[in-house]
Amino acid sequence: MEWLLLLASSLGPTYGGVITQDLSWRLIFRFVLPIGLIAWLIGLSFIEQKSSPSKIPFAWKQFISLILALLSITVAVNNAGIYGWTSIKFYGFLLIAVILLIVFIKLSTNSRQALISISIFKKWEFVCPLLIYFLIQFIQLSLTFLLPNYAQLILKKGVTISGIMLLCGSLISAILQPLTGRMLDSFSVKIPLVIGAFFLITSTISFTIFQRYLSVFLIAALYVIYMIGFSFVFNNSLTYALQKLPLKLISDGNAVFNTLQQYAGSLGTSVASALLANGIGTDGKQSNYTGSRHIFILNFISCAIVVILIFSIQRKKNKYN
Repeated sequence: MEWLLLLASSLGPTYGGVITQDLSWRLIFRFVLPIGLIAWLIGLSFIEQKSSPSKIPFAWKQFISLILALLSITVAVNNAGIYGWTSIKFYGFLLIAVILLIVFIKLSTNSRQALISISIFKKWEFVCPLLIYFLIQFIQLSLTFLLPNYAQLILKKGVTISGIMLLCGSLISAILQPLTGRMLDSFSVKIPLVIGAFFLITSTISFTIFQRYLSVFLIAALYVIYMIGFSFVFNNSLTYALQKLPLKLISDGNAVFNTLQQYAGSLGTSVASALLANGIGTDGKQSNYTGSRHIFILNFISCAIVVILIFSIQRKKNKYN
């Protein structure tokens, strides 16, 4: 069902663009509210607890330290967009986040009821696909933030066109997700990941090299290429990582993936917003162009790391097999 989440997040710019262009931005929330209520009623009616829940004490200290650490990173990035990347308000909150993460690890290590078992991070065949999963989600959400803004700020297109521009990539990805999952079942993990790596790096390097020539059509085409690669890598990295965990740790691994999926999207949007904000100045279009270029370069570097990690999985796999 991950492909439905992907489709929903990618359709957001299209939906928001159409509503904002033709109606009112307030209707974005008014249309979504009834859908949320319907989903809530369906959940109450059809989702059942198959087994009796076990009563164990909740690890509040670990939970609070982890939440505050993630929140501090987000605040640090937001402060970078306002005060700059050299500001003490950026590094200060980043330092707080590091301290809180250390506290979380200490609490988890010494607790009989760990919120998340730290032992899963000792397995490279889990950590490596987790990093891949995080980075491509980070890139994807930064693109869905940047590209509509690029179309509006630099190409001077309307919000409807800017949103629809991403629609084709979203639909293609939704179609490909089940098919690429079958490839993992039928072949080794190497085939879908390497194919995906080719499309991912092609898209991100093309955005960087051909930024000066970007048009609505070229943006849409390059986004399609990225989403094809995304389809080959995203769910398959999750499946592969969970397959490498013992049965008793799968719930911990799944919790980590779900958390980082949401956080990667939030962080990707925050970083892209900060870089774009730092590029905006009195010279208008050129400043927006510069801020956008920094995002494209960051996405390319992140994608290059993804490619290295993908081949690292294969080296480790071959070594131990």
